[in-house]
Amino acid sequence: MDIIDVTAKKALLLGVCLSSFLIGACNQGFSDPFVAPPIGQKFYIPAYPSGQTTMSLTSESVKTRATLIKLTASSEILNSRRVHSSVGAEAPIGFKSITLLGKYDSKEVYDQIRIKKLNDTDECRATANDIRELLMSYPGMTLVCGLDFTNEFRGALSVTVVTDDGKEHSFTSWASHFSDGAGYRVVIQSLSL
Repeated sequence: MDIIDVTAKKALLLGVCLSSFLIGACNQGFSDPFVAPPIGQKFYIPAYPSGQTTMSLTSESVKTRATLIKLTASSEILNSRRVHSSVGAEAPIGFKSITLLGKYDSKEVYDQIRIKKLNDTDECRATANDIRELLMSYPGMTLVCGLDFTNEFRGALSVTVVTDDGKEHSFTSWASHFSDGAGYRVVIQSLSL
């Protein structure tokens, strides 16, 4: 009886260890940038010195590799609780171009052709592969690889987007989210039309 008990305990322990490993492996992807913290969870927002933005401070610890552009219709953000229940329910909003207006009258226009060229690298294809679950969970986001675009967006004073229907939308503020993966970060810039 003792030998059977020991063998059963070893098998149970092996099963628990294997389950823990598999659960850990499944959670190796990118963090969900839009998930709300559980009710009652305490969190701390550190103060930051003048002259530095919260984005620049939080980006220093993890290398930023790419930006995701998320265009959202105003009606979609009225009820944040239905995000998970309506994944894919709204038609994705595409854009023809995005213009970043920065300090000293700098102006950078990124159309789909320019974005495709930026994304045509092995590193960008690896990034797209890493975040494929994030892209499937939140359809309609556009990946733009490279730090130049990320830094220009970070320093932009205003953003103009021309959507697929030819309409022009201007923004002076937008939401910034982060999704951290294995060793690097992707910034999500959300613009509400």
